[in-house]
Amino acid sequence: MRPRSIDQLPASVICRGYQGDPFDWGLDLILEDGTPADLDGWTWQGWIEAGDGVVIPWICTPDPHGVSLYLRGQDTIRLPSSYCPFDVTGRDPEAGEGHTVVRGSILCQERVTPPLRGWSPGTVAPHPDLVTL
Repeated sequence: MRPRSIDQLPASVICRGYQGDPFDWGLDLILEDGTPADLDGWTWQGWIEAGDGVVIPWICTPDPHGVSLYLRGQDTIRLPSSYCPFDVTGRDPEAGEGHTVVRGSILCQERVTPPLRGWSPGTVAPHPDLVTL
């Protein structure tokens, strides 16, 4: 997914994915004068509340002007097919405190086709609910 520019904190977003597929996107922070923010040295963390006490972390990778966020397929498969709240916080090493940069909801639609992990070209991946007579 292409980076989203943020000029007001915290930004509010809605993300849509697919259960079992990896999900990634990037955020770039823009200052009031339109220049990219210098976020060198910032640390990042983000969490998704999936319900029933399940919390899934975003994999956060610092970028010069923001952060890249990633969910593995094994994480998106754990998300219910309903909107789940999340937020992402960045910490300025000089300020000492974190700032919520983005908050929102993520919806991962239910998978129909099984993930193609361990799949070999030329074969059909078996559906787990398929009954052979």
